[in-house]
Order: sequence, then structure tokens, then C-alpha cells
Amino acid sequence: MWSGPWESARRAKLSCVPGPLTPDVKKLGWVSFWADVSSESVYPLIPVFLSRTLGAPAMAIGGIEGVANLTVALLRLVAGRASDRAPQRKPIVFAGYLASGLAKPALALAFSPFAVMAIRVLDRFGKGIRSPARDAMLADFATPETRGAVFGFHRAMDSAGAFAGSLLALALVSVGHFDPRTVFLFAGIPGALAALWVLSVREKRREIVVEPPSARAFLPTEARPLVAPLICFGIANSTDMLLLLQGTRLGLNAAEVISAYILYNAVYAGLSYPLGRLSDRVGRRKLILSGWILYAVVYAAVGMASVIGFWILMAFYGLYMALTDGASKALIADYAPAESRGAAMGTLAALGGLGSLVGGIAAGLLIDRVNPAAGFGFGAVFAIIAAALLPRGRRRSNDSPLPTA
Repeated sequence: MWSGPWESARRAKLSCVPGPLTPDVKKLGWVSFWADVSSESVYPLIPVFLSRTLGAPAMAIGGIEGVANLTVALLRLVAGRASDRAPQRKPIVFAGYLASGLAKPALALAFSPFAVMAIRVLDRFGKGIRSPARDAMLADFATPETRGAVFGFHRAMDSAGAFAGSLLALALVSVGHFDPRTVFLFAGIPGALAALWVLSVREKRREIVVEPPSARAFLPTEARPLVAPLICFGIANSTDMLLLLQGTRLGLNAAEVISAYILYNAVYAGLSYPLGRLSDRVGRRKLILSGWILYAVVYAAVGMASVIGFWILMAFYGLYMALTDGASKALIADYAPAESRGAAMGTLAALGGLGSLVGGIAAGLLIDRVNPAAGFGFGAVFAIIAAALLPRGRRRSNDSPLPTA
């Protein structure tokens, strides 16, 4: 049917508008996909490996992940600013993925909890230096109107890799009957692919000029309202390993723990992109608030859950991640000026990581000394506090309006 010249003109105009998923956004998505195939084929086995093979208590597991998160936090403080001052962010991203890729097979050589901690520090070293630079690259590739979609797509690819990695671990453990050490060795292959894939990303060299005062600060003034809620939620979000450890306490074997983790990642992967796009339309705050409240409900319930309840809660945990992960990164990009976006990404992630260190040790101690309900209830309380402190949207003069709740 003839649509008339006005419709033809409208379609021509729309065809000139670039979509949110540019080739380089997609390439960074594949980088995260392969990195998470590597990471998540290992991650659900670490608490099983630590508790059953090396005899580590819950507090030690929480402490190991807390030290690993502290490593990420401290490195992000400097890595974000370094990426703002570098002509290109890509070399920093490549070095980070390479370090993490080498750490996975190194776990096969660990024979004490201390050795696991040292290797986890190497792994988190890689994450700490790459994440602010990569997130700033994604923000550079996006517009204010497409940031939610870009970060949502990236988190979808990340969690799709986690889903595939968990399936790989399940196949190796239940079908191949491999022990965790062998799985750790296999994880080195996709880790190497992730590092190599970074080299295919095309990034324009940026002209580095004299820094304005906002770029010299670790945290630009515009982003400071996010400090308190992100620290509080960092304390709440101690470590997913304690959640998986709860599965083992309920009687799940290694294959069943991995299967529960697969369910979580399937929900996370399937909903991240559509919910990221939704945040572009309805506002980041609404999704983040919903996700943090859902997190509090999951944590309040998991310490008292049955085996069936644990499986249901893992699915809702995936929904919480899809609601918040991409939207949180897009929210930071909304608040931070372009010239100090890496610093804002790094510093706020660092502060959340410091909170996670405190939360991991405290929750693990409560699980060991009191009961699981107390440990997970601690996280639920801080999630509610974080939700109460989350600022409302506002307008910035050098960017588009931020949507309000």
C-alpha cells in the first residue's frame, strides 16, 4: 500500500539514526561473553572446592572474596583515572582480560585457601584494571538516549557467557566426571579468547588536553550523590559465593549447585537487554530500586529456604541482576561528565567493593557463629538502606535530562 511522501521521508530519517548496538559495542559484548565462559565455569566450583576439598569455613570463603573485591576496589580507584588520561583505553582493557585469563588455570595448582586467595587476587587484578576502562568505552560508544540499551546488551552478553560457562562446568563435572582442578584448566581457553577478541575493537585515539578540575578528582562532584547508596549496597552484596555455599549446606552436590547457577544466569541473560532498554524509557532509578528491594527479599528468605525454595530464589536473583546491573552502570554514566567518566566508574565501583569486603566478612562470620538467616538477613537490611538513600534523578547542564522516579 502506498504510504505517501511523508511516510517515506520519515522512514528515510529513521534509517539515518544509528542504533545502540554498533559493531564495537557488539565486539565488547563478545569479549565479555568469552571472559564469563571462563569465569563462570570456575566460579560455582570455588566454594565447593574450598569447603569440601580444602576444608575452608564460611568466614574464610567470605574473607577470600572480600580480599579479592578489595583488590578490585583499590585498582579501580587508579585505573579509571588512568583510562581518562590515556590516548586509548583498549590497551588497559586487553591487559586486564589477559591477567584474568591466566588466573583461571592457575587455580588447578592451589593446595591451600591462601593459594586460592592469591590467585583470586590476580584474577581480580585483571578485573580491576579493565572494568572502568571498558565501561567508559561503552559509554563513549553510546548516546545518553541509548546508554541503558548498550549497557543492558553488554550485561546480557556477559550473563550469556556465564550461562554457557556454567553449562560447560556442569558437563565437565557430571558427564565428564572431571574434578574441579581439571575444570580450572579448561577455563583458560575461553579466557585467552576474550583477551584476543579485545584486539578487534576499533577505538579512536583521543586528544588529551589540559584536564579541567573535575577530571583531576577521583570522583567528579556530579557523581557524589551516588556514594552513600552504592557503599551501602556493596555491604549488602557481600559475595555470591555465600549464596552458592548455602546450596551446599542444603545438600546440593557440585552438579546441582552449578545447575542452580545456570538457572540464575539464564534469567539474568534473557532479561538484561530488554530491561536495559526499559531504563532508557522509564528511568534508571525505578529499575534499580525494584532490583534492590527484590535483592532484600531474596536474601531475607534464602537463609531459611528449603531446597525447592532455594531454586526459586536463584531465579529471582537473576531477575534482580537484570534489573540493576546495566542500569547502575548507565546511571553512573548519566551523572559523570565525559572527561572524567572512567574515574567515576572506577571510584564508585571501588567504594562498592570496599563495602563488599566488610559485608563478606560480616556475613560469613554471622553464618558461622549464628546461623545462615542472620548472615543473609544482614545483607537484606543494608539493601533496604541503600534503596532509601538512592537519589532522585536531576537535570545536568552538560548532558540530557536524567529521568526521575
